[in-house]
Amino acid sequence: MRYSVKRLLIVEDEKMIRQGLRVMAQRSPVEISEILDCKNGEEALEILRGTEVDVMFTDVRMPNMDGITLVQRLQTLPHPPLTVIISGYDDFSYAVEALRCGAKEYLLKPVEREDISQVLQRLEGMLQESQKSRSRPSPQGVGCQPLKYFLLNPNVTTSEREAARVLFESWVEKGPYLVAACREKLESPGADLPFLCLENVDDTACLYLIREPQWPHLAATCFAGKRAGLSRPQTDFSQLPEACRIAVECWTRAFLTDAELIQPNGMPEQEAPPLSQEDAARIAQLIGTEKLDQVQALLDKFFLLAGSGKLSGVSFSGSIANLLHQVETLYRNKLANRVDRLHPLYHPYSYPSLQDFQTALWNFLTEANKSILQQHSASRKTGKMEEAVAYIQQNYQRDLNMAMVSNHISVSYSFFSQAFKEYTGMNFINYLKDLRIQHAKELLVTTDLHIAEISLQAGFENEKHFMKVFRSMVGVSPTEYRRNTGKKS
Repeated sequence: MRYSVKRLLIVEDEKMIRQGLRVMAQRSPVEISEILDCKNGEEALEILRGTEVDVMFTDVRMPNMDGITLVQRLQTLPHPPLTVIISGYDDFSYAVEALRCGAKEYLLKPVEREDISQVLQRLEGMLQESQKSRSRPSPQGVGCQPLKYFLLNPNVTTSEREAARVLFESWVEKGPYLVAACREKLESPGADLPFLCLENVDDTACLYLIREPQWPHLAATCFAGKRAGLSRPQTDFSQLPEACRIAVECWTRAFLTDAELIQPNGMPEQEAPPLSQEDAARIAQLIGTEKLDQVQALLDKFFLLAGSGKLSGVSFSGSIANLLHQVETLYRNKLANRVDRLHPLYHPYSYPSLQDFQTALWNFLTEANKSILQQHSASRKTGKMEEAVAYIQQNYQRDLNMAMVSNHISVSYSFFSQAFKEYTGMNFINYLKDLRIQHAKELLVTTDLHIAEISLQAGFENEKHFMKVFRSMVGVSPTEYRRNTGKKS
């Protein structure tokens, strides 16, 4: 059964933009029962605390509370909406940060109706899957919103921190604990709750708070055969944020190296540098050229480095985001019909494996390369034909032929023949005849020149040939045409 969007919330400071987004959303193929709007993050949170919303569009820059802070805070809600970040080019780094904090999509300004339609259809599919998950019984019997809020917001108040600490200690019971990271939402292997799932704290994986003595059993059951990262054993509540960070970093290394489990003692002491700004810019510039082999060589080197475990997960995803941003910025107009293929690549850890992600990235870049080359070719062809037409219009009175024109614009005879017909809608001979006849008609009406003189000025080799062509194209002789337009012969 298709899942319709019950409520959409639009968060945008400017009223006209909110109205425009509303209209585009209403005209999308996704059924939306209700659309709400507000002008900043604080107003949005008030709405979200009292109303369950399926999808939210929010700008990055807003007064009182920006889009990143809003995305962070809404992750603590029981059912946070699927969020789409809207940003300009200058705000792109903020959009990437919002994606890391839990946003599902982003759109660059100016937003087009087709962009809204495609994003809503993708989110509709996510909502359908989420609805199925909600219908299944969950092993999580502990409400952990204060703990999630503490982890998502570094600037919590004293009372908020205390609420999180109380919840943490009531579950851990002051014993040693571990944090594990795994992409999958895991089910409890028994009736007793063996872990506390901190879902939506990190955008790449689910975090699991585990009492250390239970880890061997969990490693052999629900974590068996799955990529995971594990923190060091800790005892104090204040160490929880760092334990979560280490678990996620270990998990991303497990993803990159295709390992089942990575622990801190398996991490390299020093990591290799990420993809440099220069190499990312070079790859972007090479897209749309005949040098795609150089792109492949640079990417192969980078992925080999990541797969060897010498690159951190943060460096890897940051390098990918930088590369994609440079490609999108450079070729946005040329890749407008491929944006839906580009956005998922900003989430490399959502792919089944590093190899799957590398394949998806390479497929996108090769398709983009082909499309850009075709557009470059079409643009070059158009420029050449514009040059040819200008040359013909300046020289049609001479003894002109197709070879002369093709040589002038430095293209082959056969290329010119086909491209000229595509550009003008007629072949070279007919185009030249039409141009000469139009000039002759103008001279017949505006001058008293003899027909023989007009034929020469129009570019015809003799009067007899001119009269034959004129009659065949106009339907009357030059003399009759002049008389019919009111000019005395």
